[in-house]
Amino acid sequence: MSFSLTTINAEGAQRLGEEVSLTVKALTSNEYIHLDRIWTVNNLPVSKRSIPFTDDIRDWPHLQGISSPKLDKEVSILIGSDVPEAHWVFEERRGRRKQPCAERTLFGWTLIGPLSGNNHRVASVNFLRGG
Repeated sequence: MSFSLTTINAEGAQRLGEEVSLTVKALTSNEYIHLDRIWTVNNLPVSKRSIPFTDDIRDWPHLQGISSPKLDKEVSILIGSDVPEAHWVFEERRGRRKQPCAERTLFGWTLIGPLSGNNHRVASVNFLRGG
């Protein structure tokens, strides 16, 4: 199928892919979500630097006890706002302004914000909208 893909670098880029359905399961629990309409692309240009590690959060007292599984994989799926249950927040940990925060979802912990060692001038922005 042909679909329009808008990213931070391009608006309405035409792509070819397939429409499939799949079930996504959490790594550390039996939680899962069935996704009915997934569009495939050849690759997702998401940097591995976007994947946090447990070492990235060790300096933040409000994030103690949270662990991130060590993943040496490419990002292969983005779940959008059309699947709200994937974004339900069961627990939240916040520090002060400008500090990272964490949210526990069906799939585990998600870290948001600046992490230790991230003092470089490279920004990662990930946004995808189907249309």
